[in-house]
This record gives sequence, structure tokens and C-alpha cells, in this order.
Amino acid sequence: MDKVKRSLQKFKNGKAPRPNGHKGETMLNLGELNLAPLKHIYSSCMEIGYFPKPWKAGKAVMVHKGNGKPYDSPAGYRIIQLLDVEGKGLERIVKERLEKYIKLEEEQYGFMPDRSTTDVLMRIVEERNTYVLLVCVDISGAFDNLWWPMLLTELQNAKIPGNLFRIIKSYLKERRTSYSEAGGKRQVQNTKGCPQGSVLGPYFWNLVANTLIKRMKERNAKIYMYADDGTLVIKGNSRKELERKGQEAINIVQAWCKEVKMRLSATKTVMTLIKGRLDTERPPALKVDGARIRYEKVTRILGLLVDEMLSFNQLKGYKGITMLG
Repeated sequence: MDKVKRSLQKFKNGKAPRPNGHKGETMLNLGELNLAPLKHIYSSCMEIGYFPKPWKAGKAVMVHKGNGKPYDSPAGYRIIQLLDVEGKGLERIVKERLEKYIKLEEEQYGFMPDRSTTDVLMRIVEERNTYVLLVCVDISGAFDNLWWPMLLTELQNAKIPGNLFRIIKSYLKERRTSYSEAGGKRQVQNTKGCPQGSVLGPYFWNLVANTLIKRMKERNAKIYMYADDGTLVIKGNSRKELERKGQEAINIVQAWCKEVKMRLSATKTVMTLIKGRLDTERPPALKVDGARIRYEKVTRILGLLVDEMLSFNQLKGYKGITMLG
């Protein structure tokens, strides 16, 4: 199967019509006669480094986040973009080509096939230190605020072929999103962020997050990324050592956030002790922008709910939880 057919076979039936009215079924059922012109368009776009303007126009729709989020508040919803299926097919080819030139760090677990979050937790509990503290950092509006100049810089550093770099620059240029409101339809120009609902958006986030993982490694610290959720692993043999190493790691994340035009949330960043025992009424003193980080007995780490000491005793009421044996 050639790369164009392989790209189109990933569409699913039953999805909503796209801005041009086409559905995934349209692409799945293309015969050879109709497939030939599309192959020619894709090949030409890749060769000259151009992403067609009509395929960069998205239609915004609101999707409820679930998990008990309020239905009567904007915070309970995420905005995704409906994009033309033809453009998403080309995105898949671009992503497949990028993956040949760029290797993401092994600490990346979001949007990554064949990588299990339970494997990460098993590696953590095998640490020999007396204490292991996990700090779950929250980067505010990460997907919505991805800074495109940083993304392009990383692609340049990866030394990808010129035509591949040009098509990504073209993909980011003159993107627009339309939406409906009480006064009628509106349209906005996009200048940052990962288009949610796109193929390349999650990969672009991982690529930028890769720079944080590398920086942590350079300074003998460790962070695991699960999409936009980061988990710092702080190891030590005393409360004082946890506080010193933990604050150093948080400062690295904060500095990185400022560089990429994002912000570390003090109110949503939390910590949990999963190895060793400390007085939880007096947890390690770690701060973000002068505010103490909250200690929680149960928290979400890398997409999983875990409790302190990884006992899972408090999690029996939760549905869909992965348990460690």
C-alpha cells in the first residue's frame, strides 16, 4: 500500500462532515480514478513545500470535556477544529516524513503508540532513594498557546529537508478558524497554538515539549510528559533534599515556560509522595511564583489516578483506572 492510500485508510466512518462537506467515508471509498489527482496534488505539495490555503480553514465546535466538568461554564468545554479531510490526509504524510528525521525523547508518553504509563510508574517505584516525590506541573493553555517561532526553531535545529520545512511554514501561515455566535458567523486568524482536531497539532506539541525534557536531563533532573501534563520525579534521602531538588526542577520548568511564552499554573500544580513517609501535614515546601504547591493524597499522573505510596486504597470508587499489580 502506497503512502497516500495508507494515509487515507486512517479515516473513520461516522464522523461529522468537514467544512467542505466531505466525510471520512469520502476518502475511504475513493477509487483509483479519483485517487490519482489527489496523489498528484499531495506529491506536488510535498515537492515544493506548500500547504493549500483552503485546507487551513477550520470550523470551531465545542466539545464537553466530561469527567464531571460543569456544563454551564466555558471551562467545561474544549474547542476543536473541523478540518477538510483532504488536508488531514496531507498532514499525515507530512507527519510520517517528520518522524523519519526526528526522534522524540523516551520520556514522551502522550500521543505515542506502544508506550504505557504503567511502565513509567514501575520504573519510578524501583528507585532506591528513601523518598520519591512526584510534582504534577500544569502548563496553562498549553495547546492553545504553543509559540510557533519556537516550533520552527526546533525544526531548523533538527535539520529536516528544506521542502519539509517549507510545507510546515506554509501550514502555519494564514490559518483561520470560523465559529458561530449569537450575532452570526465570525472568523479569526490563528497565530499560535496546536490546531486541536488536526493531525500535526499533537506532534508539534511533543516536539516543543521535547526541549523541556532535554533541558531537564542536562541538569540531572527528570520529567515525564503525557500530552500537556508533566510529572517531575524528585528523589532524595531527606525532606531537605526533596525541597532543594524539587525547587530546582520547578525553576527550570518555569524558566522554560517563559521562553516559550507559556505559564506554569501555581493553583493546578500539585505533588504526591509515592515512596517513603513524611508528615503530610507538613509536606515539602515547594513554590511556584511564591505560592506553595498543594499536596494531594490522590492525583492524576501521566493520565492515571494514583494515591500516595501507590497503594490505590482510595481509588476503588473510580472508573476506568489502570491498576499496577
